[in-house]
Amino acid sequence: MDDYIDELKTITQKLGLDKTEFILLGGSSLDYAGIRKHRDIDICVLPSKKEKVLIELLGEQKTRESKGNTVKISENVEINKGNVFEEWGISDESLINNGEYSHVDNELKIVRLEMMYSKKMYRCAEFKKFRFKDLYDVFLINRAKDSLKFWNDELILYPMTNLEKKKAKKIVLVSKIYGKTIEAIKQMKNKIVSK
Repeated sequence: MDDYIDELKTITQKLGLDKTEFILLGGSSLDYAGIRKHRDIDICVLPSKKEKVLIELLGEQKTRESKGNTVKISENVEINKGNVFEEWGISDESLINNGEYSHVDNELKIVRLEMMYSKKMYRCAEFKKFRFKDLYDVFLINRAKDSLKFWNDELILYPMTNLEKKKAKKIVLVSKIYGKTIEAIKQMKNKIVSK
């Protein structure tokens, strides 16, 4: 979990953000659980600070014009622009301030794995939001969740309806096939490299 933390602390200090005003998302949740290393750090900032931070980084014009859900604020740190869990009526403010939604590690808030699992499942179910990395993460989380001391099924936000539950079963099945294929490819690659 130490990768990029110094960079995060430097950039958030420079932007005048206190540790209570943001939360780590995405791969940081998987890294915290020991499932896989994160490739970067995504953060969500309190709405009362977010626009000021984005304008300071990009300027007013570019902030309005920027596309996508995240803005790169340093080499390995990105800030989320939207409301991360809006599909479930959870505001960014509530996400950051409600301790039920996070773990704290080295004084940094990290969104709970169950919530990121829900987000990744939702993206896999929504064709326009689908990403293979989310499918692989679903596989990794499902493989690890039974051995995690802190896992709480009550914090899973997706699936809720019967239709979503049917989709979720298919996603889990496809993620197993995809995940095992990726694992087999990695093993073959390692064997080739070691020869």
